[in-house]
Amino acid sequence: MAKRKTKGSLYTNEVGIEGPAAQIYLKDHLTAFNKQLLFHGLEEKKRGNIVAAWTFSGKIYVKKQDNQRPVQVKDTWSLEEVIKHNYGRE
Repeated sequence: MAKRKTKGSLYTNEVGIEGPAAQIYLKDHLTAFNKQLLFHGLEEKKRGNIVAAWTFSGKIYVKKQDNQRPVQVKDTWSLEEVIKHNYGRE
């Protein structure tokens, strides 16, 4: 297996899986609480209250606007605070 030179998408042919190349998706292992918190974040994204919600290293992050910095949310209260206020300003 050759070393990858760039970050980005990972495909099956890059890790020695035969057949047509398909993208591989990796997910963080989340606690039940964080799964629920991410679900709430993604629901708020669908409603248009935030522009992004994602996980990184088991932590939940959201952005209210594209030009803002990500904000880590640790509970539903902090998610609601991001929605109500303008957190993450540059």
